Amino acid sequence: MALLCLGFSVLFPQLSPAQDHTNQLDSLVNDGLPNNASGTVLYLTKGDQVLYQKALGKANLELDVDLQVDHVFRLGSVSKQFTACAILKLAEEGKLSLQDDIRQYIPDFPIKDQMIAIEALLTHTAGVKNYTGLASFTDELKRKDLSPAALINLFKNEPLEYEPGTNYKYSNSGYILLGYIIEKITGQTYATYIEETFFKPLGMKHSYFDHPVNLIKGRVSGYSQRNGRYQNAHYLSMTLPYAAGSLASTPGDIQIWYHALYHG
Repeated sequence: MALLCLGFSVLFPQLSPAQDHTNQLDSLVNDGLPNNASGTVLYLTKGDQVLYQKALGKANLELDVDLQVDHVFRLGSVSKQFTACAILKLAEEGKLSLQDDIRQYIPDFPIKDQMIAIEALLTHTAGVKNYTGLASFTDELKRKDLSPAALINLFKNEPLEYEPGTNYKYSNSGYILLGYIIEKITGQTYATYIEETFFKPLGMKHSYFDHPVNLIKGRVSGYSQRNGRYQNAHYLSMTLPYAAGSLASTPGDIQIWYHALYHG
């Protein structure tokens, strides 16, 4: 299942919203997207105007449900944008500094003679090992609900991969730590803080922390491929991606989010 959300000006900067380029865009969608995708949404905007939207494929293969542009998708690592903005908002409010040592908020994080600044977590320059690549991150574990503290325990005793601030390596673990710092400062769960700080004020009415057991209207089904055939995606507790990838939303809500980011 794929969600494609692009800015109209990137593809066709010379075109105005009043012009009708439906045929051209239909051709782009039909010819340019992978034909092995179970479902895809193309949603093009300019400013706060939606210029083109189209859904292809199925939201649920077993029930033969057509995909719609207002269906709810898992955001995966796009969730990190919300985590990063939450940290920056707390910094703006004077509740933290990006140069703070993370041990100010997580005192038992076992780094001895080194200091990891919050900014290093944001920019993937902290050297904290990516927990999703550890041997302990098994299929069995992925089905378990873990608290943020228990999740951090999976990787906190792993040696740093390099001295903080001296290199770059993508790490989901850094954003787990950021989510926990948000909780420690605000006294709210990560899910509640994101909802109260961003989703509700911006009118993102179809955005959620993607609890698999909750009923979410319009949520698409997830699939993986094996030997060229689709199968249902394995269950994953959203407590595991947590602040690194646990949110779900619609193309329309993500358009609201990007408009707020770029235009205030």
